[in-house]
Amino acid sequence: LNSESLIIMKKIWIGFSSLFVVIGIVVLILGLRSIFRANESNSWPNAEGVVVSAEMERYTSSDSGTTYGAEIEYEFQFEDQLISGSRVKFGEIKTSDPGDARKYLNKYKVGNKINVYYDPNDLYESVLEPGIHTSTLFVPCIGFVFTLVGSIFLAIGIFSDSRKLGASRRRFGYTQRSS
Repeated sequence: LNSESLIIMKKIWIGFSSLFVVIGIVVLILGLRSIFRANESNSWPNAEGVVVSAEMERYTSSDSGTTYGAEIEYEFQFEDQLISGSRVKFGEIKTSDPGDARKYLNKYKVGNKINVYYDPNDLYESVLEPGIHTSTLFVPCIGFVFTLVGSIFLAIGIFSDSRKLGASRRRFGYTQRSS
């Protein structure tokens, strides 16, 4: 490879690494926001509600196979308003094990009276299980890993010297082909 090709490869490397960092930061911020909201939900007031729908949802995709989730819908009364919600907890994830979804379906059966925790500043933001759960940490961890890996590759791209790379390639027998 000539030096121009190495410079182009370095720019592409830096571009892809930067993309990883940006995606990681966005995912990390969204995850941290979810953790913040989950923590806030510990101090939200609650109201008695009722489960109006509880179904197993099945999602199939060619790349990740089949995953399952419990879709729980509930209603609660606030003053003269009937409010609907569907969030069980912050950080809900779908899994390949239908048993995980069944646990929620058994816990939140249609007609069951439940405590609904709601944001007093936004009544439509509600949850059945307030607080931070293990699954709440999943998204920010993915964001952190993307940011870390992208940053490492970005540093390699920025601090690698194209001339040394070309010299080491020649030293190990890689030579430029003449056309």
